[in-house]
Amino acid sequence: MSTLFWRVDNAQFVTLDATTEISFDHRALVTEHPVESGLSVTDHVQDLPDRFSVRGVITASPTPNLVNPIAGRVEIARDFLLQAKSDGALLIVQTQRYGSLDNCVLERVGYVVNREQALRLDIAVRRIRLAEVGYVEIAPEAPVAAAQSSMPDEQDVGQQATTTSTATQVDAESGSHLYEWAYGS
Repeated sequence: MSTLFWRVDNAQFVTLDATTEISFDHRALVTEHPVESGLSVTDHVQDLPDRFSVRGVITASPTPNLVNPIAGRVEIARDFLLQAKSDGALLIVQTQRYGSLDNCVLERVGYVVNREQALRLDIAVRRIRLAEVGYVEIAPEAPVAAAQSSMPDEQDVGQQATTTSTATQVDAESGSHLYEWAYGS
């Protein structure tokens, strides 16, 4: 059984010659709130990102280099995995047993080169959730311009007056007309 690590951004990949172990860790965050009688009520369960580990082997075959045990294919695979970890690159991990696991990042890459010129790997992977949201970009001037266009022309009205007259006294005749209109004769 082999496992493939495929880097999404540049389409490079590495395939393990043999996968010796894959273990998954599924966790959830459960919130509980105690009520008066002392019982706890669970009201929300949030799935946490899946984590899994892959142990496997990459060999130097078909082109072993007896002078340098991590030359060629083994060195390229090691460098690829270490670079993907340091970049935080998104990977697709393809396994025969569990299928394709997308949106993965490498958390840890442990390795040992043994006497048989094989790279023994212990890789910790975290599967992340990507959220896509839409947004509309509004230019900084647009809200101000929209607010100004919806406002009436600027006027300094000060205190509101009941008449438009600028005279400080109202003549007696206009006052009597108001009295007759309001209370009759």
